[in-house]
Amino acid sequence: MQHFYAYTRYAFVGLFLVFNAINASVAVWNLSLIQLIGLKYPLDIYLTVVGACGLAMSFLIVFVEAAHDNPITGRVWFECTWVGLFLVMNFSRRQIGDIGCVSNRVILAFSWITIMILVGYLVVLTVTCLIRQKKDTRIWLYHIRDLDTPSSRLPSPPTSPTIPYFRQDNAAIVAPLPRRPGPSVNMMGGLNSSYDVEAYEPPPASRELPGTISSPSPSSQRRMQEPPRPQPNNPPSPLPLGDWPRADILSRPIWVDSNTTSSTTDGT
Repeated sequence: MQHFYAYTRYAFVGLFLVFNAINASVAVWNLSLIQLIGLKYPLDIYLTVVGACGLAMSFLIVFVEAAHDNPITGRVWFECTWVGLFLVMNFSRRQIGDIGCVSNRVILAFSWITIMILVGYLVVLTVTCLIRQKKDTRIWLYHIRDLDTPSSRLPSPPTSPTIPYFRQDNAAIVAPLPRRPGPSVNMMGGLNSSYDVEAYEPPPASRELPGTISSPSPSSQRRMQEPPRPQPNNPPSPLPLGDWPRADILSRPIWVDSNTTSSTTDGT
């Protein structure tokens, strides 16, 4: 828990202030009653002194902590010293006389509550400092609130490298979404990104001046002015099949070969 020691200290100082005020006031009340009877009871005087010292110490801590940022009253060693001193002072008083008296019962109850608070707070601080002293010997010089900060925490050893392992997770199977097929490679036009389109440059114009152009010769002008001569009409070439097919084929007589006729008569 973050700020555990700071909150515990504030609660301890507040309860210690209240209980010491109750013990001192009840001890003064009990002492006044005994003096009316004419008895002497030195325990009430001692409890009054202890309660007054507790009140003075509580107010001293509150005012010094409010005036300064990092005072000596907030050091761990100073806190353990004055808490242990007041614990010894509360334990060293003598046995209370008449338990049946109401004032004695009140003093007894709040005295033991104060002792338990002192013991608990002192044990928490002492055990914490003894554990951290093994790696940080300056723990006793820290402020109480610095026990919760990362600067006063012990450096943790480097973590051992973890061996990677494959986890067999039952992943949910998701149906693939339909996608439109991409264009075919043969249908893709254009050039590759590594090629650049060459810029069009017009053909170089003639650098000759108009006055330096040579005029055509008279012979070429005469040739250009002469009209074209007509070519002679050649006779048409003969047909490859002669006069076949004839238009008067039916009106002509039939010619019979004599050799064919004689061979036919001999056979008969």
